[in-house]
Amino acid sequence: MRIDPKYLEACVELAAGLHNINPVRYGASILALTGSVLGSDPKNVKARKLAAAAHFARAQSAIESADWEPAAESLRESFLLDPLDVTIEAFEYCAERSGKLRDVMTSCEERVRHEPADLRSTFVLGRICVRLAMTNAPDREELLFRAETSLNRVLEFSPNHAEAWYWLGASFILGGSDANARDIVEVLRSLDPGRGRDLEVLSRESSRSKSTST
Repeated sequence: MRIDPKYLEACVELAAGLHNINPVRYGASILALTGSVLGSDPKNVKARKLAAAAHFARAQSAIESADWEPAAESLRESFLLDPLDVTIEAFEYCAERSGKLRDVMTSCEERVRHEPADLRSTFVLGRICVRLAMTNAPDREELLFRAETSLNRVLEFSPNHAEAWYWLGASFILGGSDANARDIVEVLRSLDPGRGRDLEVLSRESSRSKSTST
């Protein structure tokens, strides 16, 4: 059934008005209004941004109470609707504190699947995979493979991305490719000497850990 575009526009405008008054208090109404719009027009930019903002406002309220799990859930919804940098950083922060860092990984995978050109989400996916591999996860090798694939894609389009180089180097260290990690240290000396030193420290710590465990 075709819905009158004027009705959808009215829903968006009402949601925007409620957002301007109080996005936390009227969050449920905003999400109901934008949900009816997105059900008919999933790519409606204004509705997506309003819904994302409502979820983000809910997350902020949960964060103030240190209620990390519902905060992470709201940030996940916000991120998938409108992947702002502040949202993904907050999502990662809250997910880590609620023990659900993998939720960030799966959300980034979903985002990249629909938007392959989203290099920010691709980078975060690579970084999260390395961080998970650092916990000695049972699928460590698979995580490192996914990390290297994602980070190499970022560097293909953004070769001066120092953070991507750092986390790629970290993945090499975890995977035992010390020579490749040393090459990245040299790259970082010119791009970001501080991160180059950080990678050297990580390499030394990894070597010490290996020597003490043998």
